[in-house]
This record gives sequence, structure tokens and C-alpha cells, in this order.
Amino acid sequence: MVKQSGGQIWVYSEVGDGTTFKIYLPQIREVGESAAARQPVPAPARGSETILLIEDHEQLRELALTVLRSCGYSVLSPDDPQAVRAMVEEVAMTVQLLITDVVMPGMNGREVAQLLLARNPRARVLYMSGYTDNAIAQRGVLDKGTSFLAKPFTPSALSAKVREVLDQ
Repeated sequence: MVKQSGGQIWVYSEVGDGTTFKIYLPQIREVGESAAARQPVPAPARGSETILLIEDHEQLRELALTVLRSCGYSVLSPDDPQAVRAMVEEVAMTVQLLITDVVMPGMNGREVAQLLLARNPRARVLYMSGYTDNAIAQRGVLDKGTSFLAKPFTPSALSAKVREVLDQ
């Protein structure tokens, strides 16, 4: 990012003293609205479908719950990763979309999706991960063409991707 901005990074390190990073960026000559500031912010994609959210990181799960509920979705999400199997079995037929992390302790996202789809083949699945979709596909964790959202994501990226997957 620094090089893309026309800047430079200076690194100095000494054993026992640590490392110093200095970042030099070019001075902005023109003061005014940036192109991003002039762009209207699109309204979040909305819906009323039922979503099952499986995410083992509590803060990210809470953020996703808040975003999705503010978009009008009904969202179910177990607090305890050990309760995933029971919740999937209980609510499978009412779920239109499963959003699941790919890598989790106990049961991975692919296993959760297989469990849900065995009970409700019409449900859609959106995988999310901190790994890129190419890295996951290369490791054989997910098939190419699978709906995927890279973490971290913005609330607007989440709502747009959810709407896209539901509309497929």
C-alpha cells in the first residue's frame, strides 16, 4: 500500500533494542473532497429470509448478527460451537441461507453445510474465511465456484454478498 501511494518504508533493527519502521508518504498538494467522499454510499441490501450464521469468533459473529438483522433478515446463531449440530438439525427446513466460517474447531464449515443440505437441499451456502478463496480452493477445502466472502469484510460487503447468494 505504501508503494502504491508513492511512498517508502525505512526499517532499522538492532538486536536487543527492537525494530523501527518509518513510513514516508508523499504530501497531498490539493485539498478537497476525495473521489470516495463524493460517491454516494449504496443502501445495504435488504431481505426477510432466515439465515443460519455459524461463526466461532464472538466479535465477528455479533457484528454479522447486527448487520444482518438491521437489513431485515431473521438470523439464528448458536452461542456455543458445540451446539451447531443440534441447531442445524432443529432449524434446517426454515433456513434459506447458511453463512459459515470454513475453519472452526469441532465441525468445519463444509461439514455444517453438508448436514444442512442433506435436510434442506434448497438452502444456499455462503462460506467465509480469513484465507483467500484461491488459497482455500487450492487446499481442496472448498470447490471452485463456491460462494465465498473473505474476512475481514465491511457491513456493506456482507449485506451485498448475502443478497447476491440468496438471489442465485
